[in-house]
Amino acid sequence: MKNNFRNLFIFVFCCSLLPACMKKQDLDSQDLGPAINSDELQSKMSDSIGILNYADIHKNEINSFTATTIFEETQVTKRYKQDLFVTGVTETPQTLTLDFLFNKQDFINSESSLSNLPYQMIIESSSTTANTLAKAADIPRALARNVHAQDAAPVPFFLYRAYAYFAIQGCREDKVTCHNLKMDQSKMYLKPELASAKVCPDINDCLIDIKKIEFDMLDRGVATSDGKPYRTHYTFKVSPQLPFLSKVMSYCVRGLMDNGNRKVLAEDCMSLNNFSYGQEP
Repeated sequence: MKNNFRNLFIFVFCCSLLPACMKKQDLDSQDLGPAINSDELQSKMSDSIGILNYADIHKNEINSFTATTIFEETQVTKRYKQDLFVTGVTETPQTLTLDFLFNKQDFINSESSLSNLPYQMIIESSSTTANTLAKAADIPRALARNVHAQDAAPVPFFLYRAYAYFAIQGCREDKVTCHNLKMDQSKMYLKPELASAKVCPDINDCLIDIKKIEFDMLDRGVATSDGKPYRTHYTFKVSPQLPFLSKVMSYCVRGLMDNGNRKVLAEDCMSLNNFSYGQEP
C-alpha cells in the first residue's frame, strides 16, 4: 500500500509538468478581476519557500534543470540543460564567497554549449529570508526571464533569483498588474539517493512538501499585435526542504505568441531534474 501511495504522489507531481496534463486557459481574455496586493504576494511567496539563507549553500551542492518550450500543449522542444556545481564556500564575518562550475548543453545550437565554466558570487552575509530575497531580486527584469545580451559573458541561471524577482519586484513594475493568485500544496517522495538525513531521519521514506504558486500578469507597457496588454501566466513550484539552489523546483511562464495570422499558445519551463544537498560543514 505504501508503494502505491508513493507512486501516486510521484505521478501527480510529474503529471503537472507534462503537456498532456496542462490545463487549458483562455489567455486572450483581459478580464482578470482585481489586482493582487503586491505585499500579500511577497508575503505568501516568502512563506512558501521557507528559510532562504546563502550560508546554507554547501560545497558539492548540485543543481540541474532542463529548459523546455511547449507549443499548443503538445509539441515539446527541449532547449537546454544546465548543471551547476558548488566547488568552494568561503565565509568571513562580512562576506560569503561562493565558487561554481557550470555546464550548459544546448539542444538547439550545440555551438552555444558550455563546459566547466567557473563563476564566482561574493555577497554580504545575511541571516533572514527577507534580506536574501531582496538581494536576489535586485536584478534586471530581462535576467529574471533569462534573457541576456548576445555579447554578455555567459553566467548560470539561478531559479531562486527568478522566484525572488517575481516575489518582490515583478508585480510592482511600472504598467504591470498581477491577478488571480492561487496557492496549492502537495507532497512528494524523494528517492533515497536524493534524500538527506537532516531533512528525513528515514531516507528510505522521505516525504517533502511542495508549494505551488501561480498568477496572471498584465503588462500594459508591451502590446500584442491587436493592441492589448500582454498577458502571461506564471507558475512556480517550491519545496522548503530542498537545498538552497533547488528549493525552486520549476518556473514556467505561459502566453500567446503571434504566428502568422493566428496566435499560438506557448509555455517556457525550467524544471529541476537532479540535485544534491552537498557536504555538510
